[in-house]
Amino acid sequence: MSERSRQAFDRAVRREREAIILHERAAALHEGTAFQLNEAALAMVDLVRADTLREHADAEREAAGVARARAAGVRARLAAEGVADVG
Repeated sequence: MSERSRQAFDRAVRREREAIILHERAAALHEGTAFQLNEAALAMVDLVRADTLREHADAEREAAGVARARAAGVRARLAAEGVADVG
């Protein structure tokens, strides 16, 4: 592999590692939001609004799962390229 190709590959690996970090942060944010929505639903007197909050919490948990899956996809791509430390 030429030096230029190697540098391009290294830059791509750095970007992918940064993407993993961002996806994991997004998952944590969505999980935290889901927790807060569930807590708010528990304190809600209006049952219809409480159900709505729980539905939003479910959507946030689903978004967290998507973010984790994206991070896993990036890890798989890096591993397929032979990168040992994929986070």
